[in-house]
Amino acid sequence: MGQKSLTIANESRSPNRDLIALIEEHMSRSDTAPDPYSIDRLKCADSLNVFRIFSDDVPYIDPNLSYTDKSLFNEVRNFKVRSVSTLIKAGSNPNSIDPNGETPLFTAIRSMDYKTDSSIISVINLLIDAGADVNAIGYQGQPLLICALSSYGKEEAAIRLISAGAKVDVSHPRYGSSMYAASTSIEAMQALLSTGASIDGLGPNRFSNLPGEWTALMKLCAGYKTSIAEIKWLLEVGANPNARDHLGWTPLMIASWKREIEFVKALVTRGADIHAVNSDGMNALDLAMASRDLDLFNKKKNASSFEVDKLEIVDYLSNELGLTKAAGAI
Repeated sequence: MGQKSLTIANESRSPNRDLIALIEEHMSRSDTAPDPYSIDRLKCADSLNVFRIFSDDVPYIDPNLSYTDKSLFNEVRNFKVRSVSTLIKAGSNPNSIDPNGETPLFTAIRSMDYKTDSSIISVINLLIDAGADVNAIGYQGQPLLICALSSYGKEEAAIRLISAGAKVDVSHPRYGSSMYAASTSIEAMQALLSTGASIDGLGPNRFSNLPGEWTALMKLCAGYKTSIAEIKWLLEVGANPNARDHLGWTPLMIASWKREIEFVKALVTRGADIHAVNSDGMNALDLAMASRDLDLFNKKKNASSFEVDKLEIVDYLSNELGLTKAAGAI
């Protein structure tokens, strides 16, 4: 790939030089160009600025390209409740689009990363009540509901979209199904399940990033910002404890590889097959032992230096459950 070029569309004032240096450093280390939302941590926004990052492989968006209703977008981005209300009453279109093809609702939800007060939901309510499309599709084909569910702290917005009639069985290759995207929020998952979402809707494999591989339960068993509460809740409402990916890994195998003993116990209690083997002929015990040995090798530490709960799992699987190494394990 040739030398990448960088364009920052600045809506108001000069870009932060440190931010640009950070973005350029990221791009110099990457073999592929980032898209505007794949490097959220390198995107800077506040009440005066929104910087969007583009490269040779991403469509260039002219910062001078006019919005269909720029004033509404600006006030929504800053969560100016009274101004948004005034603009809507004056005839601003709640389904107008910005240069990325996204509506004001997308702007509100994406901007929630940078603001946390009650005005957020007030603005979202104003847009919805004015007829904003809760099933709009945004940048790179991302459904609005998935946009709200795929980031932390936006559960209230997602639940509001669901109550307004957003389709719940939607998905995106990168973010997965609605249930997969919502997996760290019991409240959001409850709202989805009550309106017909599939509890075992699929999303990316957190180990390989292959899309359409893992259920929400499998994602949580990998310890991806997980508490035992979400796992227990999913199991109680019927999530499949024996779902498999294309390599035959089950939630129990994933939790065993991560050596998360509380996850393993919850799965076993709810009917996880402890004798299942993956495509390499390895069962949960084999994977727990392999994970332990790999850490010992990589960190060059003795077993005594490990946290107790990370070693207990081998004893639990072998002694308490009576599991032995699988005959076909490599």
